[in-house]
Amino acid sequence: MNLPNSPVNMLKINIFLQAAASILFYGLVGAQNHSAPTNSSLTFVNPPRNLTTIEIYVQPNPMSFNGSDNAFAVQVQQVSYFVKDGYAVIDGDVLFGTEADIEAAAVDAQSSKRAASVFKLANGNKWPKGEIKYRWETTPNNKVRSDWEGAIKLWTDRLPFLKFEEVDKGMPNNKMEVGVVNLRIQTGGNACFSPIGMSASAKDSVIILDDCGVLTTAHELGHTLGLYHEQQRPDRDDYIEIHCENLIPDQFGEKAVCDDDVCRGWGCAFRKLGEAEVDWSGAYDTESIMHYGESDFSYDWYNVPVLVGKGNVKLHRGFSAHPSLLDVGRLCDIYGEDCRGICGDGILAPANGEECDDGNNIDGDGCSANCTKESTGAYCGDGIVRPGEECDDGNNVDGDGCSATCTIEAQPGHCGDGIIQADEECDEGADNGSPTCSLTCKRPSNSVCNSTCNPSPGSNQCHMTASCIAVASSLNHYCACAPGYRADDASVQFRLNWPGQEGRVFVRPGVACNQLCDEWTLGSDGCKEVIVQDECY
Repeated sequence: MNLPNSPVNMLKINIFLQAAASILFYGLVGAQNHSAPTNSSLTFVNPPRNLTTIEIYVQPNPMSFNGSDNAFAVQVQQVSYFVKDGYAVIDGDVLFGTEADIEAAAVDAQSSKRAASVFKLANGNKWPKGEIKYRWETTPNNKVRSDWEGAIKLWTDRLPFLKFEEVDKGMPNNKMEVGVVNLRIQTGGNACFSPIGMSASAKDSVIILDDCGVLTTAHELGHTLGLYHEQQRPDRDDYIEIHCENLIPDQFGEKAVCDDDVCRGWGCAFRKLGEAEVDWSGAYDTESIMHYGESDFSYDWYNVPVLVGKGNVKLHRGFSAHPSLLDVGRLCDIYGEDCRGICGDGILAPANGEECDDGNNIDGDGCSANCTKESTGAYCGDGIVRPGEECDDGNNVDGDGCSATCTIEAQPGHCGDGIIQADEECDEGADNGSPTCSLTCKRPSNSVCNSTCNPSPGSNQCHMTASCIAVASSLNHYCACAPGYRADDASVQFRLNWPGQEGRVFVRPGVACNQLCDEWTLGSDGCKEVIVQDECY
C-alpha cells in the first residue's frame, strides 16, 4: 500500500467517516435475458462501473466500545468509490459523506504528521436507549410505508427494546437535525441509503428509500442500528473464498484486484476490516441479513458466483429472509444497557416483555412473532388439521362432513365417495386433495396465481394463517402459508420454482392454510403434493 510520503497515482483522502451510510443496488444485467431479482432479497446485479481507487485515513470506532476510554490508532485503507447523488460510496454500499466533504478533506504528504484527533470516527454512535427518531420528508405511498413498517417489525419482533418514533407525524418536511434520521423517497434509481449508527452530522442523517422492498430496507436498518457487512470480518477467509476474477470490471474494462494490501475496482468492496476496526466477536454468520449474496457484483449474477463457501459453508443467492439470531445478538451486545433479551431464542425473558418464547418468530403457532401468547391454541375445531385429526372445519358440529371429534363423516352422494357427481369435476375418493383433484372435487386451475394480495397493513385479505409477501422476481404479492402448511383445496394453492422456497405454498386471499404438508422438512423440501405454477412470476 502507498504510504503518505510515497508518490502515488491515486488521490489520498481523509474521509469524514462518521456519516457512514449504505446504498443498495439491484437491477437487470444488460447482457442477460432475465428478470431482475426481487426486492425481497438484497442483490447487487448491475452496479456502477465509474470507480476511483484511493487511499483513505480512518479513525476506528467499534460501536460496542461507545462511551468507553478505548482509543484506536488511525488506519490507512485502500478503497474504491463512486459518486451517487452527491455522495461518495465505498465498499460497494457504504457512503462516507458528500462529494464536497471528500474534496474538502483532500490532504498532501503532510497529513501523516497531523494529530490522530483530526481523523473522524469510522461510524456514528449508538442511538440513546435504542430509540430511533425519524421523519418523512414527503408523504409516502402505501408500498413505501408498508416496506418501512415491515422492516421495522423484523427487528422489533426480536428486540422489543428498540423503539421507532415518527417525528412531525402527519407533517412531512425536510428539516434536518442530529438525532433524527430523515426518510427521503426517490424513484427510478433502485437504490437505498442509510447511516451506520446515529450520524453526528445533520446533513448526513438521512435514509433514501427507492422501492427497496422489506428485506433491503431491513438491511438498511441494520446499518442504521450499527451493523457492518458480515463478509468484511477479519476471519472471513476461514469460511468463504472470494473469486475476484468473477467481479464486474470497471468503466475502463480493468479487472478487479482483491489482495489484502492492494485492491482495485469492485475488489475493494470485498476488503477485510482490521481487527481493531469492527467488533467481530461471535461466530461467522452466513445467515446474517448483513452478508452479501454469493453472486453480488458478479459479471454474470445469474450464473457466476463471487463468494463460495468453504467446506460445508452454504451461502444465500441473495439475502436471508430476516435478521439472524446472531444479528440481533450483536445488537443486544451493542445496546447492552437497554437490551433485556431476544424474542425467538427459545429463552423466556419476562423482562423483555415476553409472554412466551418458542424459539421462532412465526405467528399462528400459539406464540406470536413478537413473543406474546396467541388465543388460538391447538384443538379440534380451530380450523387447522393437526396430527390425530382427519379433518377440521372450524366447528364442533356433527353431520357436516367433519364430525365434532374431527373425523371424516361418510355421506352418500358426496365429494369423496369416489363417484363423480353432476356438480363435481373429479372425485378420487380417499385420494382427494392430490395435485389432480382437490378436497372439494375440483380440478386445479392455473388461474390461481392471478389472485394477488395487498401488502398494506389491514388490506391484504390473507387468512390469519397466511402472510402477504413479495414473491421471487415478481412485483406481485401472494398469500404465503407458514412453512409446512397448505390449504385443503388443491384448486386454490400452488408452489413456485423459487430457489430456496420450493416448499412454500401460496393460496388465494382468504383461504386458510389448515393442512400439514406431507413429508415436510426444514428448508426447501416438502409440500410436493401441491402443484408447481411456473408462470406465476
